[in-house]
Amino acid sequence: MKNKIIVVAILITTFFSLSACSKLTKSESTLIKGQWELLQEPTQVTSNLKLLDFPNKSTSFVNFTKEKNYQFNEKKHELSYLNSYKYQTSFDISGNILTLSNKKQKMIYYRKNSVQYKKAITPIKNNMNSVNEAWKAQNQSFLEDYEKAIAANWSNAKGNAQVNLNHDSPDPDATLTISAPKFLFFDISFTVGARDKTMSVNFKDKNISDAAIKISYYDFDTLLGLGWSVSENLNETKEKIKKLSFRDLFMDLEEVTLAYSIPDSTLSQEITVSAFRATISSNITHFDECTIITRDSSTDHEFKAYLSPVETTN
Repeated sequence: MKNKIIVVAILITTFFSLSACSKLTKSESTLIKGQWELLQEPTQVTSNLKLLDFPNKSTSFVNFTKEKNYQFNEKKHELSYLNSYKYQTSFDISGNILTLSNKKQKMIYYRKNSVQYKKAITPIKNNMNSVNEAWKAQNQSFLEDYEKAIAANWSNAKGNAQVNLNHDSPDPDATLTISAPKFLFFDISFTVGARDKTMSVNFKDKNISDAAIKISYYDFDTLLGLGWSVSENLNETKEKIKKLSFRDLFMDLEEVTLAYSIPDSTLSQEITVSAFRATISSNITHFDECTIITRDSSTDHEFKAYLSPVETTN
């Protein structure tokens, strides 16, 4: 009697296993029908708020519902899609993971809204969000450090005395005043004239609120290493971001640029400091010189000024 019960239990378990396993109960011609979603890698955004995001969803779906969209040879496991793409196909045991491959590429698709897709994408999303949060915190810290370091009265008077008439530093002297740190919201005044008379600027006490450190895709490769945005590297990338210091930006990139726009005008400015013109350590940050570029989007004019801090006496 006991043996009969065991046999019945095995048969019942086998029945439910086969029922749950669609690959064993359906033909591949049936399995391939429906909407499939590509498991995509995060793409680089490199903004002030986040580094990574997923590509546009519309590019990650394929829909095998009507025979005119595709042709499938079940015997050869061969899929022809949109009359131009040919792939070898294979399914996992659940029937919800479809691999398409040819000589050039291999893509893994998941049945839309399947448990398998959610299981695969969730850790990637979580790791990507952790990287973005780490960068958001570090980026704000870098901005505050830059703001503290650049707060001063600046002038190109010293530079003008040493350059020839073809130098693009403005004449009369350029003066720049940046207020004491207000945590990403500072006051700035700027006065300058250009030697070639194509542009002159004079504004005072503008409240800057959109300052951002300019870092390119190439810069992040330098700071974090090649492959930092690949899903399997995201945990390591997060730790690297957490360890980045303000000094690292200068030592690794050699120069760092702060960009902002001038409120109520067509002007924008970038302040660039070279690692060779600054002292940056864990307990002291001092900028000896900076280059400031002023642009006017309405006239396509721009000029550079090479500034040094002005010594003040109380």
